[in-house]
Amino acid sequence: MPYEYDEHGFDKNGIHKLTHKIYDPKGYNKDGFDKYGYDREGFDEKGFGRNGFDKDGMHMKTKTAYDEDGFNIEGYDRKGFDRYGFDGKGIHRDTGARYDKQGFEKGGFHRETLSWLDKDGYDIEGYNRLSFDRKGVNRFTGTKYGPDGFDMNGLNYEGKTREEIEADDDDPHR
Repeated sequence: MPYEYDEHGFDKNGIHKLTHKIYDPKGYNKDGFDKYGYDREGFDEKGFGRNGFDKDGMHMKTKTAYDEDGFNIEGYDRKGFDRYGFDGKGIHRDTGARYDKQGFEKGGFHRETLSWLDKDGYDIEGYNRLSFDRKGVNRFTGTKYGPDGFDMNGLNYEGKTREEIEADDDDPHR
C-alpha cells in the first residue's frame, strides 16, 4: 500500500515525503509552523509576530499599538520618531537634519566615514566591530567579556591573549 500524503506532502505521522523529517524543504511542519513556532506569514499560533505585534498592530504584552519601549509596529513612537530619533522622512529630532549629532543618518550610515562605523569605530548603537561599547561592555553578554571570553582588548580573564593561550597549549612542558 503506497504512502498517502496531504496537499503539503506530509504523511499521517507528520513526516514530509521529500525531507523525511517533520519539516518540509522550506522549514515548515504539517501544521505550517517553523521550528520557532511561526507560520509562513511570520505569526505564531496566537497570531503574534516575532516583534510581538499581531496583524492589526496590537502588541501582545501591552495590549496597545505600542511595545514596552513605546514603539509601534512600524518602529515609531507617539511623536513619530524611531529608536534613533529619526522620523519617517529621515530627519533627526534633535538636529533637524538628515544626520544625528554623531553624524549617522537614519539607516545607520556615517556621513564622514561613509561606512556603518564612525571615525572612532563605533556604529549608530554605540558598539564597535567586536560588539563592545565605549566603556568596554559587550552587547551580547552585558559584561566586559564577549561570548568568546575575551575583552575589547583581546584579553581573557587571566589577562592572556589568544596567542599566549595557544603558545601555552603548544608547550610540552606544561
